[in-house]
Amino acid sequence: MLRTYPSKALLFGEYTVILGSRALAVPLKQFFGSWSYHPEHNQSHHLLSLLYKYMADSAFEFRKYINLLHFKSELEAGLYFESNIPQGYGVGSSGALCAAIIDHFKLPDLDENNLVILQSIMAQVEAYFHGTSSGLDPMVSYQQKPIVVNGPGSISILNDSSFCNSLHIYLMDTGVPRKTELLVDMFLDFLKLKTFKLNLETEICPAVDLCIDQWINNDENVFSSIKLLSQLQYAHFHNFVPLKVMRIWSESLSNDNIAIKLCGAGGGGYFLIFAKNPVVEDIGLSLIKVEKA
Repeated sequence: MLRTYPSKALLFGEYTVILGSRALAVPLKQFFGSWSYHPEHNQSHHLLSLLYKYMADSAFEFRKYINLLHFKSELEAGLYFESNIPQGYGVGSSGALCAAIIDHFKLPDLDENNLVILQSIMAQVEAYFHGTSSGLDPMVSYQQKPIVVNGPGSISILNDSSFCNSLHIYLMDTGVPRKTELLVDMFLDFLKLKTFKLNLETEICPAVDLCIDQWINNDENVFSSIKLLSQLQYAHFHNFVPLKVMRIWSESLSNDNIAIKLCGAGGGGYFLIFAKNPVVEDIGLSLIKVEKA
């Protein structure tokens, strides 16, 4: 039986991880992909062929860690990645694919126990899709466990029990895919603005840190901290939020049951909703309940 590679939800740390701050992501086991074979080439095979060419031509030493000859021969045999992960929705479709490539074609020189090196290689592979990658998405898919990045060179793999059970989590579907690379580039441009960077470093990063600590420790005050983070993201990240989501988000600020936040880069795709009690009312966009590990 072929191994499956789950997608991920980046619960806390969108964009702040680019500054070397913390991030927490968990596997979404209801979305996944796996290897398959088909004699006729399809869209997945075409994408893999382009990715292979990128890796073969790259200045990075992919050949030291990944068997590119095996990768090429498998492509010629009809290898493709079969997945139900929506693309451009912020739940790591490219991360699952990168994890599958490294898992299936890794060479002995790749030390899986060195999480920093493993993450850096995954970041190099995923850079094909996003231009800039932290490597966090494929790490979650590869390990199939929640992961905390505590800063450069510090990665922790958590048990599934670290997935907080006191809250209900939903993916809110905007119905509009987005391009991660364009949003990351926009964020990097905003970082050049002193006020934006100061707000990020003094308000949002500390709020993310608090949410992560409370989440890991199942602190009963975690929802209040997520609510604060939601308010901060609403105030400072409105350029990354579609208008129809901004209207729902604005109404949610006075709702004591739910807190909305970015899921990945924002811009479209999914947004996250944390709720103290199950959401039963129509909030304007369809919701998908996150299945807990």
